[in-house]
Amino acid sequence: MEENMPTCREYEVMGYPILKFFTPNTPTGDMGIERLSKDNTVPTIKKDMVEFITDLQFKKSEKAGQNWPSLVPASVNGLEILHIWDQNPTMAVLLIEEAYSTMGSEVILDLSGTLTKLKVPLVMAKIDINAESDQLLQKLTVSQKPSLVAISRDSISEVFPSVAATRIGWSLAINDFILRKSSELSLNKQMLADLSQKKPEDSLYVQPLKSEAQKIETRKKLINRRYKVFTSDLEKAVIYSISHEVAQHSSISGHTLQSLLQYVTVLEKFFPARIEMSVFLRDLHSWVNMQQDTIRGEDLSSWMESYQGRHGIRASKDWVGCRGSEDQFGGYPCGLWSVWHALTINQA
Repeated sequence: MEENMPTCREYEVMGYPILKFFTPNTPTGDMGIERLSKDNTVPTIKKDMVEFITDLQFKKSEKAGQNWPSLVPASVNGLEILHIWDQNPTMAVLLIEEAYSTMGSEVILDLSGTLTKLKVPLVMAKIDINAESDQLLQKLTVSQKPSLVAISRDSISEVFPSVAATRIGWSLAINDFILRKSSELSLNKQMLADLSQKKPEDSLYVQPLKSEAQKIETRKKLINRRYKVFTSDLEKAVIYSISHEVAQHSSISGHTLQSLLQYVTVLEKFFPARIEMSVFLRDLHSWVNMQQDTIRGEDLSSWMESYQGRHGIRASKDWVGCRGSEDQFGGYPCGLWSVWHALTINQA
């Protein structure tokens, strides 16, 4: 979105999607920590976020939030879970799973806010399944893994029976457990009412938006549209490349500036433009060449906005030939690909 361009420029976001982590009290000018993985599926993004928080806590980094729930697996020594009673809780729920799993961490994050707000005297702790925890798991008679087990300070344990080993399943089971143990946890009527109204599943799923039924194109119409080059698509791709891809750089100099000069030169010479677009490319070429050793992305963005406002050069709202069957398909990459082909043909 146009209003986000200054933020992208400030934090050097050069492509989409990009995820950057910022810890509490990040100083001005800090660019954040960029997520390295290019796998942009929701499960992988969640896993990377949980591992980032866990790593900060494990290293006892000063960047870790003081009020964050602990996602670091509890240390186990024989039959003892170290430091689990340090905050003086009445009971504890152990989320027992493989070391590589982050489901328990997600459940802790889901419920910790409510438990803290209502001051429920219960702590949740991850227990990794490994050699160190084997003796403890045998004592707790944990046969199914992953598993949920509740323990009290007097060593009384309760294995949660027939609980679906999913994020929503565990969240609901822990919520129900707290309601059942309200007397032991000293919960008053208001706290019980708040817990009863708070449904864990409400925060775990987002209802898909209902969209209008889309007409399915015939194969003939689809081929006819896809194998034609539309002027509106070419102009949309060029304008976006300048106003976003280039202008989002905080500064353009050296080899980058030389590349920009070559790009606008090729566009002015070989882009198959109508008169208004041709004048725009000529003026853009002149403006870029008049700059000194460095062009600020902010200045280029301002020039583009001013020029478009004065001359009415606007990109078409929708893609035509590059319209994908869904929003994540086609679009700008297709438009840019079409521009390269059009330039190649025109210069021949």
